[in-house]
Amino acid sequence: MPLTDLPVSSGYRLIDLEAKARALSDRDARLLLENEGVADCSEEELAQLLHFSGRQPLALKTMAGFLAVHNQGKAKGWQRFRPDVVRIPPGREKEEHLWQVLAWTDGVLNANQRRVLNTLAWFREPVAGDWLRHLLTPRDAPELPQKEADAESDGEETLEELLRKLRGQFGSAPIYTPEELALPDLAMTGPDLRRALDSLVRLRLLRREPTKQGNNRYAMHDLIRDHFRRTPAPALDPQAIHLRLYRLYAGVIQPVWRPDGLDGLRPLYEAVHHGARAGLHQEALVDVYRDRILRNDGFYSTRKLGAVSADLAAVKNFFTEPWIKPAPGLKPADQAWLLNEAAFRLRALGRFDEALAPMRAGMEMAVEQEDWKNAANGASNLSELELTLGQVAAAVSDGARSVEYADQSEDDFLRMGFRTTHADALHQHGDRAEARRLFEAAEAIQKDRQPTYPRLYSLWGFRYADLLLGAAERAAWARTFGDEALPVVGAPGTLGEWIAACDAVTERARQWFEWRLPADPILDIALDRLTLARAGLYRALLSAEGCYEASPHCTVRFPEESRQTIAKHINAAVDGLRKSGEIEFVARGLLTRSWFRALTGDEAGAKADLDEAWDLARGAPLFQTDVLLTRARLFHHQNPTQARTALARARALIHQHGYHRRDQELTDAEAVIGTAQTQRQGGRADAYPPLYIYSWRYREKPPGFRKRRFGSWRNL
Repeated sequence: MPLTDLPVSSGYRLIDLEAKARALSDRDARLLLENEGVADCSEEELAQLLHFSGRQPLALKTMAGFLAVHNQGKAKGWQRFRPDVVRIPPGREKEEHLWQVLAWTDGVLNANQRRVLNTLAWFREPVAGDWLRHLLTPRDAPELPQKEADAESDGEETLEELLRKLRGQFGSAPIYTPEELALPDLAMTGPDLRRALDSLVRLRLLRREPTKQGNNRYAMHDLIRDHFRRTPAPALDPQAIHLRLYRLYAGVIQPVWRPDGLDGLRPLYEAVHHGARAGLHQEALVDVYRDRILRNDGFYSTRKLGAVSADLAAVKNFFTEPWIKPAPGLKPADQAWLLNEAAFRLRALGRFDEALAPMRAGMEMAVEQEDWKNAANGASNLSELELTLGQVAAAVSDGARSVEYADQSEDDFLRMGFRTTHADALHQHGDRAEARRLFEAAEAIQKDRQPTYPRLYSLWGFRYADLLLGAAERAAWARTFGDEALPVVGAPGTLGEWIAACDAVTERARQWFEWRLPADPILDIALDRLTLARAGLYRALLSAEGCYEASPHCTVRFPEESRQTIAKHINAAVDGLRKSGEIEFVARGLLTRSWFRALTGDEAGAKADLDEAWDLARGAPLFQTDVLLTRARLFHHQNPTQARTALARARALIHQHGYHRRDQELTDAEAVIGTAQTQRQGGRADAYPPLYIYSWRYREKPPGFRKRRFGSWRNL
């Protein structure tokens, strides 16, 4: 609870109650006491109180509440509240003074007050009065929906209702009786609860917070919550409290089966937290997390809302040891599934190293169980993660395993999708021909399974488009190095092929938008935008006029319409990728935008994007390579030495990790920028054919020319 200030009175300034290490001055301490109703305090008594409270604001404020209510607002005689024994939690000795003050409650609070505080302490948010009534005063609680009595049905379910149930698209929130929600023993009345809450607010142990709906919620400071969790009321078992809170959140606070938006899901995340602590791991996993939060295989919370962190926190509840040991009460298939879920979300948050072990363990468990669908999914996720970690050879191997397991599952959706996983790993390894063969095979499966959508789309389509644009991307970078007298044309017909590839990919991406549905994931939409931005940028570079040296004094003269279109797509892509919560994809968008910004005169924006991409690329060597290459190519004119050093680092990473997709781009850059005085490693020469940049004045290559002058050839 953010108790970060006190009401301002004459001569009184705001005091930060969260600043645990902040010691109050004598003046501030006296003002705080007076503001809380303790006006009768001599200098000697103030010194004693400050010695006891350690001058810590929250401890002194809590002490003042007791003195104002139970000691007529006087400091004299405060020692009678001191307990004989103070229990300080291990490792919390720095907060010794606050625990001493909170120990006063042992002799001051009555049974009802303690019961309210012990109940509130197990919530993790401000608590509405109606919620407490369900738990503590069931006879005065709001009316609950009634469970339908068993009765003979007048007719059978309709076919549509039956199909929706079979697809997991039909359900309802649980309905509980008042007895199932109420905490056991010591039931209170409504007036008892109101008096207890009012007195605890006066004691400053609770804070009353009005809501927009006109009712109140009661907030408790985290340290006060810790104290009352450690000192439960008699007959109040923590597991029994968690069970009631699980039911309260799952059926009363959120009565909608599948609510929309993060605010709608928040009570369900709380239900998962309490359900796991009540020992209901299997029920909370299946009925709440998987069925209502994820919406089964729709993965609503992550794909539509980007709630990756919230999902990971929910998944953690089902582990006895995070990311290693799922709760033993879960079914074996669910344990394997959870390991993969945890790993997928760790990866999305950029915690790549942490994700590797649970992802591999989940896949191996699925293989042992001959659960080929989950095994294929695990192998595919593992391949993607290994690619991010720079383990390209392993990514190729596990990509092949994902195809093998998918074929064994006989699930056409998996057979299609995981061929693109394998193909993407091959593409990054530099094997473009085999990668293209797999993409084409995946698209053939897609056409058979969904004739209405005959092309790869979503992440699968993005990967294929990335390969289709590969040669145009390299040519566009070569054009960036030139000037307006050196248009890129290459071998006869090559320029037309590159532009045609850009046009074909643009047409694909536009078709993806025609197929869009309102429920489509944020990531998919953002990747479609990124594909459009890339194809548009490469085409503009290959066909535009102007100066192409990336420098503050030289910008590409794109047609205004093209410039605006590219800017619209790339900015929407970066925004969408951020919202998706997928860290590694954000870096891809930033790299493309930095290129566009540099070419359109926004050097500061380009460098900011590169700096952010570098931060996101920690632990991801392939992305680090891309950042180094991009920075060197865009800004080599400012500091050639730094650019050559960056290229040397890029070459080392490419060689170390097998990122041979970038071999020829690196060679192109070194031909223009030069190389550092380091040992050069050999690169693959078969990924792309040699690329030549020459002027319109020459139609044949003068042999041996590399001089960068007007009308001359340069072999890259």
